[in-house]
Amino acid sequence: MSPVRTTPGLAAIMLAVLTVAPACDANQRMLTMAIQNKEGVPCFSIPAETRPSGTDLKVDAIIVSEIDAAGAEVREIWTAVAPDGIDPLAVSDCIQYGVDRPSLKTRGSVGALRLGVRYDAFINASVETRRGWSNRSYAGKFCLAQSVSGLEVRQVRNGPASDQSRWQACNISTHDTP
Repeated sequence: MSPVRTTPGLAAIMLAVLTVAPACDANQRMLTMAIQNKEGVPCFSIPAETRPSGTDLKVDAIIVSEIDAAGAEVREIWTAVAPDGIDPLAVSDCIQYGVDRPSLKTRGSVGALRLGVRYDAFINASVETRRGWSNRSYAGKFCLAQSVSGLEVRQVRNGPASDQSRWQACNISTHDTP
């Protein structure tokens, strides 16, 4: 898995979320989210195999950023936070890009997604365990590509920034940056 790069905006959100989440698990690791294609728009979800059994996750924040070929953030294009600190996310649910949910609200404007651009998504969530609240962080990369049926969201597998071949399904040159 590639390391998570933080920027001042991402760092501030993460700090705010982590200060709100009580008794966060100090041994957390970055988990992989699922990114689905919903009529050319990404929809972010948490796979059942990365969830504690028998419980729903509570989403604290989601951030989507444009990234360059090295994996560094170019700019945040969508940030949504749960003002009360929780937005339930069942296994069958997904968070559609740019769409508010009952407890998850967009901060600022929603940037337009473009062909030929690399994107990084991050979800910070909490789950109640026998030992109290535990923090979970999920990440994923994606792009938009042209298909016969129109625009299509394609999830890009995790890997080192040096492995540019993973972006080939996006028709992005290994030397281009957004």
